Amino acid sequence: MYYLKKIKNLLYLSKGSVIDMATATPLASNDISIDSINHRYFSIDGKNYFFEYTDIGSGLNRNTSFCILEGGTGTTQMSSGSSPGSPKNVVNGANRNGDSDILFVNSATGTTGLCGDIVDEIAAATGADRTDRIYMGHSASGFQVTTAANNFLQSERDAGKETKTMLVLNDPTYGGVDPILRDGSKAENFEDSYVVSMGPIGLGYSGKIKKDNITSLAQAGARILLIGGPNGWHTEYNDRVSPALGLYSQHTVNLAGFKGLTFWTVDSNGKPTKISLEEAQTYNDASVGRLDMFNQGFLSHATGEYVITSGEFSFAISDEELEKMTLNFERSGESFEDYLLKNYTVDREGNLLDQEGNIVGTTRGTPNNDNVPPTLAEVGKACDALLASLNSIGKHMESFGNIKGLNNRPKENMSDYLSGMNAFPSGINSSGLQTCMEDCVNSLGKNLEAAYNATANLYSTMAQVENAASSYYPSSTYSNAGNSANSNAGNFASDVI
Repeated sequence: MYYLKKIKNLLYLSKGSVIDMATATPLASNDISIDSINHRYFSIDGKNYFFEYTDIGSGLNRNTSFCILEGGTGTTQMSSGSSPGSPKNVVNGANRNGDSDILFVNSATGTTGLCGDIVDEIAAATGADRTDRIYMGHSASGFQVTTAANNFLQSERDAGKETKTMLVLNDPTYGGVDPILRDGSKAENFEDSYVVSMGPIGLGYSGKIKKDNITSLAQAGARILLIGGPNGWHTEYNDRVSPALGLYSQHTVNLAGFKGLTFWTVDSNGKPTKISLEEAQTYNDASVGRLDMFNQGFLSHATGEYVITSGEFSFAISDEELEKMTLNFERSGESFEDYLLKNYTVDREGNLLDQEGNIVGTTRGTPNNDNVPPTLAEVGKACDALLASLNSIGKHMESFGNIKGLNNRPKENMSDYLSGMNAFPSGINSSGLQTCMEDCVNSLGKNLEAAYNATANLYSTMAQVENAASSYYPSSTYSNAGNSANSNAGNFASDVI
């Protein structure tokens, strides 16, 4: 089998490392250092920002995730007051829930998109995953944060990437039935991204968000989860419910964190369907797992099908199987490479198999057979072919040595395998045969013997390794790409046997 292997070698700074903001832009140009980024309000290029990092002791590092709050009111309120830019409860809630690796980047009205630039800057300096981000808005900031998410996705698409993101809207568009898709935002940019909208419920649509926008997002392929709560609430969804559900980070969402809520999904036709709490949690976890697989480069969506890529192999997978995979991957807590190696194999026909041996994906594209490692079985066949060749040559050589009276021993430089054969006695003109033996048959015998010993050693080593790690090296399921090696082994040395 061509075993599924890790395809990324990411270089991270060690946990606890911090960034030197003196070398960064635009933060450094405003004299912002890592020591002052925690719970602090800043003016950057004339714009107001608030940074909230709940545990400065560990430092920003590869485990840091980002919650981007762009403009408007509520959580992102940056207007005048006794404490401009002071954190709202969504930040305090993160601290209470013990999530210490989340950086909130909070911006004033009119700064749409700049928070994303700051996240990119910090991620580049710390080794954090720049795609591990949530765009979160409240009330009238719903359209601003949606625009920021749209611009991020559009720029990623323009760069040839299939990056996806998560958008959380806490009771958006307060004051009327308003659109969140405005300022050039396009529903199709949110294909396979994850949108959570929450507020007082009516026919499965949250708050006063424009129904057509949710329908358009779903029809464009966005994953939609609607959360309904008490009527008469507004800021409570932002200050109480959202932090209680862990919606500020992709991997902290626990929809059971606040009682009395109702849940809907919206299908690709724009139809809302009410679901249970357990179904909503499952839908959320599968949605987040899908984000990770897209953003790490393991999942793509083109020409109407989803494709899983690992190493040199790509597998088309059905929507149903993808839903299972993304859910189990997210809940495993493992890297996708480790999860795939532990739970899937590939047969010789190029099918992706689950643990029960069911086909869940089929090969797309042609792998490079030159780089396909041999299987244990194929090495064994090569050993057998080499041994058969050696035995055949040995029998021919022994036939020369069995001529009566020919009992002299060879002088030197004979193969160990052939060292026991007799040679011609002196006085007999056998120069032609001797030359053939020494230059042809003997050389071939030595080379074949060396090849046999090397192959036998490889076989023994592979057998030991595969026995010790059978789940990682399932020899019977490398991939059909190894068939070329099998074919070559089957014909090996057939012309000299």
